[in-house]
Amino acid sequence: MTREDELDALYADLPKVDCIGACWDSCSRIAMTSLEHVRIEKTGVRIPNGFVSSAPSVCSALTMLHRCSVYAVRPMICRLYGVAEGLRCSYGCMPLDGRPLLTDAQTYEYLARAHDIAGEHAEAAAVRRPWKEAPERAEQIMREARRRSEDERLARDVRRRALLESGEPVLFVRGCGQISKDPPASGANS
Repeated sequence: MTREDELDALYADLPKVDCIGACWDSCSRIAMTSLEHVRIEKTGVRIPNGFVSSAPSVCSALTMLHRCSVYAVRPMICRLYGVAEGLRCSYGCMPLDGRPLLTDAQTYEYLARAHDIAGEHAEAAAVRRPWKEAPERAEQIMREARRRSEDERLARDVRRRALLESGEPVLFVRGCGQISKDPPASGANS
């Protein structure tokens, strides 16, 4: 069995989601394994690996119709969206088979297993470390991160509503649901 076959088997183990395709505004720069990165590049799409800045960014695999051009070989983090407690779909998509959302520990184990398959054992160990050394603390950190993320989403929604209700023209900038009265920076994908 090749490493790609092992990765596909790991992907097949995940709950399936009936994606309605509305979550394109969540697609941004992501971290992935080197194996996943190579698979995507074989399709002719180049996605920078990892997080570069806190500025809104859009995944280069998105088409102009807001569809993933590498859906068949999308990385683990994208496959976890909508099936993991910490990566709930903001549009309500849930696992099809009635399986519960993956816990944070299960989510991180899937990420670690993808690194192991790619031969990135140090990265896999780093992903697992908090869950082995202090699982209660890891859970607490994840709960706090979800709370902060929800607070940020609510604040963004309030700002968005205020801008939209102001009657002034606004621009919707792809990536993280950002809206602004100012045009995007030169070269920005909007």
